[in-house]
Amino acid sequence: MKVAVVGAGFSGCISALLLARKGAEVTLFDTQTSIGGVLRDIAVEGQRYFNGCHYLQHGWLDLLELTQGLLVFPHEYGALTTLGNKRARLLDDCAQPALDGLAQINANAILDGTALQRLSAYGPHATNLIAWASSFGNLAILDQRCLLHMQLSRIFFPEDINLLNKKKADVTSDQMIAVPRRIRQPESPIELAMLPHDGFNPFLDQIELALKNAGVKLKMNSPVKLISGETAVQLNICGQIQLFDKVVWASNPTRLLKMVCDVRLKTPPINMELFVGRFKSNKFISYPVPLPYYWQIFDVATPVVRVYVYSLQDRISFSVETFNRPGQNQHQVLLNIFHSLGLPTEFEIAARVKQLRHLNFSITEMNEMQASNATLLERGIIPGGWCHFGREEKITNINSYLDKIIL
Repeated sequence: MKVAVVGAGFSGCISALLLARKGAEVTLFDTQTSIGGVLRDIAVEGQRYFNGCHYLQHGWLDLLELTQGLLVFPHEYGALTTLGNKRARLLDDCAQPALDGLAQINANAILDGTALQRLSAYGPHATNLIAWASSFGNLAILDQRCLLHMQLSRIFFPEDINLLNKKKADVTSDQMIAVPRRIRQPESPIELAMLPHDGFNPFLDQIELALKNAGVKLKMNSPVKLISGETAVQLNICGQIQLFDKVVWASNPTRLLKMVCDVRLKTPPINMELFVGRFKSNKFISYPVPLPYYWQIFDVATPVVRVYVYSLQDRISFSVETFNRPGQNQHQVLLNIFHSLGLPTEFEIAARVKQLRHLNFSITEMNEMQASNATLLERGIIPGGWCHFGREEKITNINSYLDKIIL
């Protein structure tokens, strides 16, 4: 069977490798010159920096024997929250906001509606949560599942001594209240994650070699367009028509869904910036947490959303994700947030990268994407798990169709 995989990000690469090992003849296409998508490192003057906080999980990499050269470490994280608190709360083992007072969840909470409806259920805390989250987009339109990438799907109330009982009381409370693992399951081991020792670029070279060894044909710098009105799967690749038995679409689905299903994705991307650099202090004793480590930031006074600190190429480096807010002194912004986290305040910014992140969907778009699966499958197109947030979830969704097409 001849299969095209469109999109050479992580999910596209793993899907191509799975298909090849199932016996398919696979060609992998991407508009970029290299595989990896958002995983590729930011390279500045010979030094590599992580392109945001991207961790790998045990799962598909273990199955495909691609874990060589990966560092396995405890997945540690924290959060800094103001959002109406009397004082800033800096907590470990919690990536969600930590708010003052008691958990008060409205009895008429709407879990499956818009992001605004879900956040409105937090009683007196709702106003501050909504004010912060509005920087991500129009909450009155966005599907509540978009709160996952904002780290707002659950909220922690550390002063509430009955919090665990409240969480267990009913389904609504369970889905809206966060309880850190060390409180919820104090005896359970810390979840493990993985990172490449030397950065993602060398690791992606390893994946590229595995793809080639499996017989996958890599076609980089090759924009792909689906030919409309055909029963067979025909692709226009750089002006040439090629025929495939099946296509796995692991790339942006906007044009595909419009052409095949008349579904129009209109939710705008999020304007973000990434700052990468290094701390002048290279001694681990200078850092308040084990590395690598990241903090989610919930504070309307700063554009910073996440701070990620790690060791790479024998240097202590950082990747800081922020909202794009022109006119601010960015060095001062980072200085303030590093001080709040107890990090060294002597650092150098190596690069500033503007990014458009296509993470948001409206309720209508989410429902239409899910409903479009049947139409796409009839056309021989495997959907790329666009409704799922995590990489493992996307690949698992794609793989659920692969066994059915390889006979």
